[in-house]
Amino acid sequence: MVSDETKAVIDALPKDELRHEINLKNRSRFQSDNYAYLQTRLAALEERERSEERAEEKALKRKELFLKTVSTWVAIAASVLSLIIGGGWYQEYQKNQRTQIEANERLIIEYLQPIATLLTDNESIFRELRSDLYSEPGWGILESYLIRIQRDGVPKHALMKKRIDTLVQNNETMITLLTKYAAHVKTEAFRVQSERFRDHAIRYRDRWQSLLEVFASKGDFPTAAPVFPADFPKAVQGEISARKHNP
Repeated sequence: MVSDETKAVIDALPKDELRHEINLKNRSRFQSDNYAYLQTRLAALEERERSEERAEEKALKRKELFLKTVSTWVAIAASVLSLIIGGGWYQEYQKNQRTQIEANERLIIEYLQPIATLLTDNESIFRELRSDLYSEPGWGILESYLIRIQRDGVPKHALMKKRIDTLVQNNETMITLLTKYAAHVKTEAFRVQSERFRDHAIRYRDRWQSLLEVFASKGDFPTAAPVFPADFPKAVQGEISARKHNP
């Protein structure tokens, strides 16, 4: 049995002296139970040392991971800060805005403004054809033309025919423009009114193209003439405004 006094002596020995005493074996000043305690003490010190080394290694790895994480976030923060300070985000925003504005301007120039111009031209032609110079009392434009050529012959009303041809051709051009623009419609009013105009223009064209057959048969037009959608010009201007002010 190892006395408390001997334990105190052995516990006070550094590892080198513990190893030295153990290596002495039978010549060590500590024998029997004291020698066994010597070995136990060294083993305990070495295990504690290994535990401390493992703890230090874990702490070092945690520190390295922490520093790596901090470094990553610092790099991200620096990039974001550089972007903000340098105005990069705003420049990108401005670039996108300019791109959208340019796209809207292109759509207006290529489709909407030509439609608006053709509508203005047609309104002028319509007023002309509805004047006393061409119109028969109580009848529409096509009906008036049919009445006149039945009464006076086709050659005498060639100018009136030319004006109607222009009206119908303008409608055809607008149908083509509306078809190309259909995927870009911005306002519901324009969508609804453009469909109504398309229906009107097609029926008006068909009615005009069948007029010579009616003339040849000495018949009359059906009374249900297609009605122009009065709100269509307003819807066109509304679509143009939406393109200009809401990129």
